Amino acid sequence: MRVSNEKKGFTLTELIIVIGVMAIIGSIGMPNYFSFRQKSIIDGEAQKLMALMRDGVGRAKSQEDGVVWAIEINNADADFYQLRSGGATGTPVGIHYLNSVVEFSGATPSVVKTLSGGPNVQITATNTVVGLTSQNDRFTDTITMDTYGRVTRESNY
Repeated sequence: MRVSNEKKGFTLTELIIVIGVMAIIGSIGMPNYFSFRQKSIIDGEAQKLMALMRDGVGRAKSQEDGVVWAIEINNADADFYQLRSGGATGTPVGIHYLNSVVEFSGATPSVVKTLSGGPNVQITATNTVVGLTSQNDRFTDTITMDTYGRVTRESNY
């Protein structure tokens, strides 16, 4: 009968090397993950805001329910936007608060924009420009609705 004194397993040095390699990979990957997360959140918020603006323009052009429509952008104490049925003081149709990592840019005023009706008329008297920014101002989105209701977007990321 033969007795084996061979020990199986990892040495402490091997374990320390593996942990060090994992730490290096993690330190490289985490900032990329957080940047990706912020980009995807601001992108989602911009898409939702554009959809709401386009919905409001569509309802105003079709003169849905025979009422005036309005879009409210609130850049004061609570960052939110909403569509209103019945004009600037009308009934909110939907309200959306911005994600905590996104805010309206400082250049975006709080405004209630009334949308006039009819398929071939100007929707508003002036362009509406809304800026979204990440908390660290690293990523920005600018959404513009022109006087005829065309909604465009410019991303800076």
